[in-house]
Amino acid sequence: MKILVISDSHGHTSSLEMILNKERDCDMIIHLGDGADDMGPLIRYTAGKPVYLIRGNNDFGVNIADRQVIKAQDVTIFACHGHRLYVKYGLEKLYFEGMKENARLCLYGHTHYQALEEFNGITLMNPGAVANKRYAIAEIDGSAFTVFLKSL
Repeated sequence: MKILVISDSHGHTSSLEMILNKERDCDMIIHLGDGADDMGPLIRYTAGKPVYLIRGNNDFGVNIADRQVIKAQDVTIFACHGHRLYVKYGLEKLYFEGMKENARLCLYGHTHYQALEEFNGITLMNPGAVANKRYAIAEIDGSAFTVFLKSL
C-alpha cells in the first residue's frame, strides 16, 4: 500500500496538483492541514482512494477533525497538524499521543520542514510543506513500513 502524505499547501494548488499527478498510483492520501480545502478542486486525483483531511491552525471554517487515527493494513497511524502538540518546540507530546493510540507511525505538519525520526519503535514524520514542493510517501506491507521524504 502506498500512502501520499502532504501538508501545508496554503493555497499552492499548482504544487499540490503536480504532486498528486506525480504520485497518482498512491492508494491513500493524507493531508495534514493548512490547506486541507485545497484538495477540493483536485478531486479527480482522489477517485476511489481514501482521503484523510486534518484541520490545521490556518484551516478556518472547515468542519474536519484536528487529529485522526488511521489503520493501514497492520499499521496504526496517528495523524495531526501538530500545532496543538507544540511540535515547533519538540516532539515529545506527539510521541506520547502516538503511544496512547498504539501508533507506530505519527504524522505531523505545521513546521514546513521535512523530518523523519524513530524513537522507541515509533516513527515520527513531517512531509514538509507542499508550498515548498515537499511531501512524503509511506509504503506499507502488512506490519512493515518504509517512509520516503520527497520533493518535486
